[in-house]
Order: sequence, then structure tokens, then C-alpha cells
Amino acid sequence: MFITRTLAPRDRTVTGATVARLVAVMVLVAAALFAILAVDLVGSSVSLQVGDVAPDDIQAPRSVQFVSASETEAAQAAAEAAVAPVYVEIGPQAEIRARQLASYDAEVAGIQSVLTERDAGTLSPADVQTQLRAAAPNLRASQVALLASMPTPRWAAIAAEGRRVLDQAQAGELREDALAEARQGAREAVSVDLAPDERELAGDLAAAHISGNVALSPEETAAARETARAAVDPIRVIVQRNEAVVRAGDPISALDYEKLTELGLTEPATSSRWRGTLCSPPSWPSFWSASCGGSSRQSGIGPAAWSCSCSSSSPAPRSCGWREIGPLPPSWCPPRRRSC
Repeated sequence: MFITRTLAPRDRTVTGATVARLVAVMVLVAAALFAILAVDLVGSSVSLQVGDVAPDDIQAPRSVQFVSASETEAAQAAAEAAVAPVYVEIGPQAEIRARQLASYDAEVAGIQSVLTERDAGTLSPADVQTQLRAAAPNLRASQVALLASMPTPRWAAIAAEGRRVLDQAQAGELREDALAEARQGAREAVSVDLAPDERELAGDLAAAHISGNVALSPEETAAARETARAAVDPIRVIVQRNEAVVRAGDPISALDYEKLTELGLTEPATSSRWRGTLCSPPSWPSFWSASCGGSSRQSGIGPAAWSCSCSSSSPAPRSCGWREIGPLPPSWCPPRRRSC
């Protein structure tokens, strides 16, 4: 047997308490969602400068083209370095060559005169060495002693070989800043037909008279290098959307930093308070807002990214403003904040 029950109608009147509860729930939900976003917004600060190691992979949110200062400078430096130093003539090479050979001949004649007097018996052994030192002041004591007892015909052969080496050296370009190498080359060019001590004597005699005929011109070298720099076209860099700008663990190069700057992913080092991006995909409601120097920005239809930067270095920025750096792909969400 069924007993019929009469159900009393529900009171569907919305009371003030009910509204208050609904508002409270909505506020709690909104606060919880904003707290989730805030965790990411106030996360660990990352300040990327040249030489720093990237903590994360960073992709280009959009395509950009720009003239790279670092790449252009590198190309200009390479062009400048490729320019050889410019040397100019000190004087006519033939005249310098004749002058140095004449100077050599005069020294050889002085030595020959002492040996002739020695052979004539008009000089004592001590006087021979004294006069040889006066005639050839650049010779070492061992070489003076060798000459003092050397037969005249042998000396003539050494003198002739020394003159040949000097003439050969002065026939080419001799840089004033490379005379040490030229003199060593002359010593090595002496004929091996002579005895070792005789080769050394002939080489030293010739080396003492080698003189430069061209000199480095700093002014002309600088002008040539500046011309080479000016001939380098600016280097343009293209970054495609979603291209990997930097990889986690890689150091930030000058070019990397330029790319990040052009993409709006960096702010000047003088920025204060905070800087970063706020990202909102299309499916998210407008439930968060943030302020920047007194100006507020709320989430809206996206994905879009905004950056807040402040020009003052004091705790209370004097000049702050929003700057749109999007659009960004959904992969950039949830929002991020990077602190100065």
C-alpha cells in the first residue's frame, strides 16, 4: 500500500546570504587561480647578459630582421685585420744600396791598410790589434785576433764574400722593423767554402752595414684599414618564428643577446622593480590584472604578451610603462615574470 506524501514546494528565493556565499566562492576561485599564476610570475629571477648561461630554451615568439652590430663589427674587424701594414720608401733603394756598399768598402780598406803595414813590419803585434779594433769597432776580440794573424790573400777572400752578401741583401726590400732578421739572413747566406770562423767574420762584417730602405707608415696603414672596414656591408640577421634563439646550458653570445633584445625578450639593465611577460591564451578568462607604474593591464584575448619596464633604479620607479611584445604561441603560457 502506498501512502501519498505531499511535497511542499521549495523556496527558491535568493537571499542575501546566498549571494554572499556565491561571491565568496567566486573570489576564492579567482584568488586561487591568480595564486597559481603568481607562482610563475614571481618565480626565480633570470638576468641574461652576454656570457651568462641560459637556464632554459628560448624560442622566437615572432619573426624579426635586424642589422647585427656584433656581427657587423666582427666582419669589419676581420676586414681590417686582413690589411697588411703599409710601408713607404725611406729613399731610393739604389742610393741606399750604393751608400751601404761604400761604407763596407771603407771598413774593408781600413782593415787592409793595417794588414799591409803589418806585413811591411812597421807595426808591432800589439799595435796591429789596436789599429784593427779602431778600423773595425764592431768586431769581437776573437775576430780581431783572427785578423791579426791572417794572411792577406785569405782576408781578401773573406772581404769579397762579405761584400757579395751585403750587395744581395740591399738589393731587395729591407724593412726598418725587421733588420734583425735581415742581418741574421746575411750571416746564413755566407758561402760554406769558408771555414766556420771565417764565415762568421764575413757575415758579421756584412750584417753591420745592412740598412733599411722602407719604413712602416702608421698613417697610411690606418687609412687602408679604415677603408677596408668601410667597405663591409652591414650584416643582417633573420630570426624565424619558433626558431631556437638559445639552448639551455649554452652561454649567451653577443648575437644571442641582440636577438633576444630585438624580440623584446630583454630589457635595459637600468630597468627597476620588475620586468617580464604576461601571457594570456584565448581560452583563459580575464581574471588577472597587474599594474606597472600606475598603469594596469588585464588579461584579454590572446595569446598576447606584455612587458613592464621602469627607467628608474630606485625602489619606487619614476617612469614605468607597458609594452606589447607578442603575439606569443600558447606554449609560452602560463605567464612568466622575470625580475631585474
